[in-house]
Amino acid sequence: MQKLAAALGKAAELDAQITGKPVAENYIKDLKLLGAGLFRIVVMGEIKKGKSSFINALLNHRNLVPTSSNVATSTIFKIHYGRQVAYKVFFTRVSGKGELAIGPDDLPKFGTEDGNPGNEKQVDFIEVCCPSPLLQSGVVIIDTPGLGGTFREHKKITYQYVPRADAVFFVTDSVESPIGALETEYLKNIRNITRHVYFVQTKTSAVDADAAEARKSNNMAILVRTLGLKREETPYYMVDSELRQIADDEKDTELLQLSGYPELLAFVNRKLLPAKRTILAEKAVTAATPILQHLANQIHEKEQFLNADTEDKRNQAKEAVENAQKALVDWETREKGKLLRSIGKAMDDNRRKVIATLSQCRPNGEIQTKMENMLAQAANQVQLVATMRFVNDKLPEYASRCMQEASNELRIKTERVLTEQVLSICPVDTTLSTEVRTGGTQVNRSRMERMLAEIENESGGTFTTLRTSLYGGMAGMGIASIVGGVIGSVVPVVGTIIGSYAGMAIAGWWGASQACQLQQQQALRTLRNQAAGAIAAAVSDMYDKMQRNFDQLNADIKDSVHNAVENSLHQRSDDLRAAVAELQARAKMDAETLQKRRQGLDALKRDLAAIQRVIEEYLPA
Repeated sequence: MQKLAAALGKAAELDAQITGKPVAENYIKDLKLLGAGLFRIVVMGEIKKGKSSFINALLNHRNLVPTSSNVATSTIFKIHYGRQVAYKVFFTRVSGKGELAIGPDDLPKFGTEDGNPGNEKQVDFIEVCCPSPLLQSGVVIIDTPGLGGTFREHKKITYQYVPRADAVFFVTDSVESPIGALETEYLKNIRNITRHVYFVQTKTSAVDADAAEARKSNNMAILVRTLGLKREETPYYMVDSELRQIADDEKDTELLQLSGYPELLAFVNRKLLPAKRTILAEKAVTAATPILQHLANQIHEKEQFLNADTEDKRNQAKEAVENAQKALVDWETREKGKLLRSIGKAMDDNRRKVIATLSQCRPNGEIQTKMENMLAQAANQVQLVATMRFVNDKLPEYASRCMQEASNELRIKTERVLTEQVLSICPVDTTLSTEVRTGGTQVNRSRMERMLAEIENESGGTFTTLRTSLYGGMAGMGIASIVGGVIGSVVPVVGTIIGSYAGMAIAGWWGASQACQLQQQQALRTLRNQAAGAIAAAVSDMYDKMQRNFDQLNADIKDSVHNAVENSLHQRSDDLRAAVAELQARAKMDAETLQKRRQGLDALKRDLAAIQRVIEEYLPA
């Protein structure tokens, strides 16, 4: 991948020379990762589904990462190739601690909820070296904390790593409940990051074969219904980690087949890893597309100016640029405000529609009613206290789920608004007709990119360029990225904060566990009234905070859109001013200067052609 990384880096450098602006640091960082050929597989799912046991069995190294039915992973494990098993703890920057080499016996102290509750030791991640052949080609396995349950910080940690995934193994099991609504919401967000999501059902030997198959069938039906997946095209594997260990101990090939791992490993080795290069290339080229488009456009315009070898041609080119400048100024003066107001109004309309999703969390809403009904069913004080403990744990989960559903709906609606509104920019001038290409390469494009590609052949000039610039300014990977990026970085944290806040509110009102003995001595009716009051207060505070955070989220997206429009206009305006300077210089050029300019442009064209050949090598049409 070094060749592709170098080519895309060269494109960024060439474009930076033209614009006079430095290459973005994140872009350079991503290219370094691409050059290293690292392929990041994130393993995620609800807690207690057997994720860590699955990883140990997949890499065929027992006890590589901590596994126990009563131990929850509390941090990230990054597992990459090494000649021998080794562990190193990396702490957060704010901790001020240096890295720490540890032995396998020390893992629970840093990487589990029992040994490191709430990540009080400020662990960023634990690096694991493993001599597994699967990792030799640059594969990095990332073991994440569970998404559900009472450990709310785990969701935040996991979400921070999902956007970096090149592929995801989503783990469920054969024993507990099937894939639920909360999991499908996670999956909807994940599939906006990568198409390469694969499903693993663990613990198949813990139930009979018919029950395991029935669970798979049920899960597939849920995935088809909620995510729109096609059953026959969705990789779904049933495995049993314990069975694999027994098979290895007893050298039993029949048990090994029953464990399901040979089938899964065949998929990894024959399909996933051979596709690794294409997956990484698609991701990198998609991110580089705005740079390639801008570079191709600038080359085309410079060539037009150098070919203006008569005064008439120069006057025509100058008139074209002046018309483009005038059209851009007119649009900025008369139309930009309309576009931004239209986007803002549409997003406000979306907010009003989407916020209805939060209504289930409002005071006296669905969630509060359900919890009060649970209180009414408590037959005595002990049951009531147990119910309140359950509510204290569950309310944060409900709040996070509700916020995630609402924000996902906002993301979808906002992407649609941005696509429609930006594409509404009319191709007013066609005097500077351009063809923007990435070597004819077909990449995994967002809906916005595909729509742009469809209209590029039919229009050109300032407003086609402006559309391209808008899309590039809004992301680097498409309009959806601006929305997904804001939501992806904010919502999981928002959900966690809201959830924690709700639980604390109930605990504070109720008196927490220290008051249980006193509570059990009170009359049931009095106790029930106190409990209902605690729930009502917590729900009210929670709903108020959810609305404030949701409004802030909507405002952040609108600000990002506004900044993207402004940045895109400034870039196009700078391009046109540079075009005027080019024409002025062209009129004064002697033959020697003109020859040097042509040579420079030819070199630029050769560089772009070479970059396009590299792209085609990695992504053949």
